Amino acid sequence: MNIRDYLSNSAYFNKTIPDSDRAASTDIKVLGIQWNAEGDTLSLKCVEKQSVKVSKRTVLSQINGYCFDPLGLLTPLLIPAKIFLQDLHKKNIYVTTTSCGNRKDSRLFTAKSKIAPISKEQTIPRLELLSIFIGLSLAESTIQRIDTKFEQINVFSDSTIALCWVQGNRRLPSIVSTLVQKIGAIAKRLRESTQVVFFHVPTNENVADCATRGVSKDDLAKHRWWSGPIWLNQPSDLWPVKKAEDLCQQSSGSEYEAALYASNTEEHTIVPIWPTEKFSSYSKLVRIVAYCARFIRNATKGRCLPLSRKGLQTESPSAEEATIAERLVIRQEQTIFKSELLLQNTQLNVRIDKEGIYRRFGRLQNADLRFSTVNPIHIPKQSKLGPLIALSLHKALAHCGSNQLLYNIRRRFWIPLDRSLCKRTLKNCSTCRKANAVPYKYPSMGPLPSERVTQSPPFSYTGVDFLGPITTKSSSGEDCKRYVALFTCLVTRLVHLEVAMDLSAKNFIFALKRFIARRGVPRKIISDNGTNFQLTESLLSRNQAVEDVSLSSFLADYRILWTFIPPSSPWMGGVWERMVGTVKRSFQKTVGRRKLTDELLHTTLCEIESVVNSRPLTTIGDRDFPLRLFALLILFIKMYAMEHLSLH
Repeated sequence: MNIRDYLSNSAYFNKTIPDSDRAASTDIKVLGIQWNAEGDTLSLKCVEKQSVKVSKRTVLSQINGYCFDPLGLLTPLLIPAKIFLQDLHKKNIYVTTTSCGNRKDSRLFTAKSKIAPISKEQTIPRLELLSIFIGLSLAESTIQRIDTKFEQINVFSDSTIALCWVQGNRRLPSIVSTLVQKIGAIAKRLRESTQVVFFHVPTNENVADCATRGVSKDDLAKHRWWSGPIWLNQPSDLWPVKKAEDLCQQSSGSEYEAALYASNTEEHTIVPIWPTEKFSSYSKLVRIVAYCARFIRNATKGRCLPLSRKGLQTESPSAEEATIAERLVIRQEQTIFKSELLLQNTQLNVRIDKEGIYRRFGRLQNADLRFSTVNPIHIPKQSKLGPLIALSLHKALAHCGSNQLLYNIRRRFWIPLDRSLCKRTLKNCSTCRKANAVPYKYPSMGPLPSERVTQSPPFSYTGVDFLGPITTKSSSGEDCKRYVALFTCLVTRLVHLEVAMDLSAKNFIFALKRFIARRGVPRKIISDNGTNFQLTESLLSRNQAVEDVSLSSFLADYRILWTFIPPSSPWMGGVWERMVGTVKRSFQKTVGRRKLTDELLHTTLCEIESVVNSRPLTTIGDRDFPLRLFALLILFIKMYAMEHLSLH
């Protein structure tokens, strides 16, 4: 066998192992760690080494050789020792002495370095300024810990910009200004006991560069890092350096020229042919671009922007011309903000299609959906085209809510932060602001009745109400009043709209017959105490005779339970009053003060019914496909209607 022996923490299982394959002892090593099978425990062996000579090497050997702990079980115990080892490597102290014969000899006394952070991009002058701060801080801490008098502290740096920041008094960025203030505070404290002078040293004479670039082991042994530059032991007037204050005065004259030169540079930008920020309507923008494309097509005799089919050219742009114009506008905005698209390429898989338009390619390539839904067009976040598209869809959908607007935007386009864009569109819409203004605070809501929370097919429990009158214009030009019977499902909140000639019970029964023929027979109808509703209820319950034979048979076939809310209690009919408000708001925003004909009124109500019933039921997430009311309507209505027709 390849495995030497077997052992388990279960005594029963160990008995089933043959003696030749079972381990002889219950104390064995598993990956270098002692394991006791009987107690099922791990043991770590710690060894404390004794050394006469103490150095960094012996300290490191003591910490690493103290215990073999690959699992990190003793991490809390070893953390203080590792912090102590880190402190030992932070500071390297050396001594500079002067012999009795006044011979100067420089030696490295202490050193400290810091690696530039990866998370933030820093400029070279800022890093040089940080090195000056670290050097002064190290000098101050060293002076506080040793009992030695220093005549002068010299700070050398090869960065002219950093030294001018320290010596100057100009207004600087917040990060630079903070470091300059800290450097000035340390220098002020040091000047109480000694002099502090800043010098500019040439880069080739700066021996501290090896701490930032690194050197090999052989080069480090003979490097000037240990003793400093040669001229440091010579008189100060022979040093190849310049004082920082003199250097900043010399460079002050050229500073203005550099700033003036930088102000004359400008970034190359793309000038749009059709600036979207100058348009207030998306349809108007597309229409103007379509006219421009038509002019180019006529001027080039069809060589540029040709149409696929030739026909009679109308005054207004055709559907194909509008499609070409929309494509031109989108390509223009994507070209202007191409850098954003390239950045989104790795995160959202944004690629260019065969028409030259950037799209977001998702994972539903094999789904039976439209190409624009699976791969929506990417509209840059900074472009003004996104708000124009959102406002156009918002008006086209009868000033719908943010969730429905978001759903319709994502059917064709992908706009970063589109949810906040939808909310901002509704907030800036003047029509919605006037219509949604609330004069007072609504009272607290009560518990829902049983009809609202009972699982049932759509329109099994129905609320009904009238809205109107709506002034229409007849074929002879006379004004007529029409009313709308609104049927709403108490469970799914679907709506059904029927036009009634007047408020009579007869016309309402005709509307009810059309509703039942299309939506099925409801089990229960709830309404307010309108006289037409009360008369209809009495006819359905056969409390009154009906002259019309067909109407009488209809009322006898369908036994519908009809209940009324208490008199003078309109708030108890909030389930239909809310839908009445939704329909009226959409109707007022769409029609305004125009007078429609009867045919146009029927068409408008059907469109509003479709818009209201297509709203999403739940909040739309970033990657969700919402459930809409139409899904419930298509699933149940036909089965429920056929069931009642077969019974009667």
